[in-house]
Amino acid sequence: MAWRFTGRGDADECESRYHPPVRTADFPVGTSTDSNTRSPAGTLFVLGDPTLVGFVVAPPGTPSANGGTTPCDGNGRWVYLSWAASPEPVAGYYVYRGTTLESAIQNGRLFPGHITTTSYEDCAPGGETYVYAVRAVKLTPTGAGSFYNLSRAVSVTFTVSP
Repeated sequence: MAWRFTGRGDADECESRYHPPVRTADFPVGTSTDSNTRSPAGTLFVLGDPTLVGFVVAPPGTPSANGGTTPCDGNGRWVYLSWAASPEPVAGYYVYRGTTLESAIQNGRLFPGHITTTSYEDCAPGGETYVYAVRAVKLTPTGAGSFYNLSRAVSVTFTVSP
């Protein structure tokens, strides 16, 4: 059985002459259907869209948070975030807030676009503990166009006064 990469856009799809496309991260490489004679040539790992895998964006420095006592908008308090810039040129940063890192990244972007500075002031509801996360945003050109690529998130946990 011969495996081959289809190259149809979903890099984790592979197909064989005998099976419909399968989603797998690890399958044997060889041409025999007999497992005893299969070539030990290696293992192919498919890790997502190959056009994106090579474009890793360096994250910014770990953010620091302070404040949390000066009132703003009702029961809110000002929180001041700052972080070191990404070591590579980037378009800006996304800033997130949530009760966990996952909730921050999924639902808590604080500004609709990216900001171009390495600091942010947030009016957060008082009496809560928040995770603030920052990701670098880089406009990355490819042969098929450009896209905004994100770094991994760096975060800090901060408790806002009631």
